Amino acid sequence: MKTRSRTGSATLQRQIAGLSYALRGYRMEKPPSIAEILELEQVLHIMGINELDAGMRGFLLPFLAKTKEDRKRLTLQHGFASLVLNAKSHASKTQRRRPGGSRIVKGALLLSLLCGTAGGVQAACAATPAASLLDTEMCWADYYARTYNVPLEFVQAVIDVESVWRPYVISAKGAAGLMQLTAPAAFSFGVTNRFLIEENIRVGVAYLAYLIRQFAGELRLVAAAYYAGETRIKKQGLRCADADIYHYVCQVQRFYLRRQVVARTAARYSIKRAEHP
Repeated sequence: MKTRSRTGSATLQRQIAGLSYALRGYRMEKPPSIAEILELEQVLHIMGINELDAGMRGFLLPFLAKTKEDRKRLTLQHGFASLVLNAKSHASKTQRRRPGGSRIVKGALLLSLLCGTAGGVQAACAATPAASLLDTEMCWADYYARTYNVPLEFVQAVIDVESVWRPYVISAKGAAGLMQLTAPAAFSFGVTNRFLIEENIRVGVAYLAYLIRQFAGELRLVAAAYYAGETRIKKQGLRCADADIYHYVCQVQRFYLRRQVVARTAARYSIKRAEHP
C-alpha cells in the first residue's frame, strides 16, 4: 500500500488495511476496488482523520457499498460498529507483528481486496447516448456531493461560477475543467487529465469537503479559500478586502441561494405529485 499511497501515514494505512480485511467477512456483491480504497484513505487524510469510528457510517458507506444488498450487509450484520471494531482489531495485529511494517499493511490490503468477487464497481454516472453532457455532469456532481457530504447546491454554485458547466474551459492562469483545477491540485489527487468530467468533479468536491472542515462549515470562507487559497483566507477571514475575492464569493452565494430555491421547489412538486398522481 505504501507504494501507491500518497498520505505517508502508517497509522491511517493500518486502519484502511484493517478495514479492507474486515470487509472480507461480509461476502459483498461488489467490494470496493483497490483504487477506491486508496481514494478513501486519501480523503480521510485530507480531512485530518487517522482513526476509524462507528459514527462515520454515513460518510464511509458510499465508499464501501455500491449495491442495496451490500448496504444491508454492512448495516445489518452485527451493525456497522462491528465492522469498525474488526477493522481496528486487524490493524492492531498488523502493528504488533511488525511496527511500521508497510509490507504487511500492503499485503493485507491487497489480499483482502483481491479475494473479493471480480467485476469491480460500475461507473455511477456512465455516459449513454440518451444522456446529454449536462446530465452526466449533474449526475457526477450529485454523486460526489453525497460521497463527500458537501451540499449539492453549493457544488453546483461553484461550478456555475467557475466554468458555467463547460468541461474544456481553461482560465488565463491555467486552471482547467468544470471546477477549474490547477495542475498541482490535480497532481496531488493523482489526476493527469483535468478535462475528464468525473475526475475533475471528484477532486473539486473533495477539496471543498476539506475546506468545509478547515473553516468549520462557513461556506463564505470556503468559497473564498477555493478561489484564493486557504492560507490567505485563514489569515484574513471575512475581513479580506480584495475586490476579486469579494465578487467571487458574492457570485457563489447568489447561485447557491438560487439552487436552493430550485431544489425546494422541485421537492414540493414531487410531494404534490406523489399525493395526487
